[in-house]
Amino acid sequence: MNCSCTKCSSDVVIDQTLISENGTEAKCPECKSRLWFYKESFGARALNKSGEIYCSHCSSKLGHTIVCPGCKTLYPDYFVVRSAKKVRRRSAKRQRSNVDFQFSAPVRKSRSSFVPKKETVRLQRSFKVVAGIIVFVTLVCGGAYGFHQYNKKTQYSVDYMRALYGIKTGTDTCDQVLSDLKRKLAAQSLSGISVSTKDSEKLSNLKDKVDKLMTKINSPPEKFTKADKQIKDLYRIYASLNTLTLAPVGSPENFTESTSKLQDALSQGFQKLKADMPPKLSEEFKTAQVKYKSLRDM
Repeated sequence: MNCSCTKCSSDVVIDQTLISENGTEAKCPECKSRLWFYKESFGARALNKSGEIYCSHCSSKLGHTIVCPGCKTLYPDYFVVRSAKKVRRRSAKRQRSNVDFQFSAPVRKSRSSFVPKKETVRLQRSFKVVAGIIVFVTLVCGGAYGFHQYNKKTQYSVDYMRALYGIKTGTDTCDQVLSDLKRKLAAQSLSGISVSTKDSEKLSNLKDKVDKLMTKINSPPEKFTKADKQIKDLYRIYASLNTLTLAPVGSPENFTESTSKLQDALSQGFQKLKADMPPKLSEEFKTAQVKYKSLRDM
């Protein structure tokens, strides 16, 4: 474990497997100061008043958050580095009892002298109770936040695959209609060609459904930002292809060239999106391929 000396801030390296709750002593290689290392659980963090703390999993220095910035562990146990040895609670109680015994004899006449100590004990107990409540509330809130983030990622992944399925289905339908239109272009001009009413309704209905599905993925989790941009780029290309298929314009050569470029861009976009999927989306994509037939050839 790499840490810093509490006095001179020099780098200190120690084998963390040797550190226990009872503590381990070491010396700073620079200033020769005595350092104490010991391990504590996350629940004792509210009572820790001094010393630097490091994650017991990856040795990253911990701040005030409930998540390790290095390994992302929630509520990690940690190592404490102090310049003074940790005082055990039992020995501390014995020391206090000895002091009371030494000074109790001369002032036995007045029992009122013991009142401040009782008040101090009560305050200490109250502080421990409040600290325990704070730690408990922090753990509950942290757990609730983590659960909320997990559900958000899961729901986004499901909605993402539905939108992707809609775009892929709409693209495949455009490809089928365009194949018929391009065959007809060999026999007549573009002005005499039109999409059938059945195909036109099918393309329009698919586009409306895709539009609704896209509105459900407007707020992506932070780790899905790149995947969100990729599917929105695909949607814009698909929308252009859908519009051009419903209303062919220009010369036969320009129409064929324009639609071919859009089809190639969509094909490449689907492959790129699949290759760059984060783990959570990749798992959901495998499930979606079983459920949605049009996603199997991506």
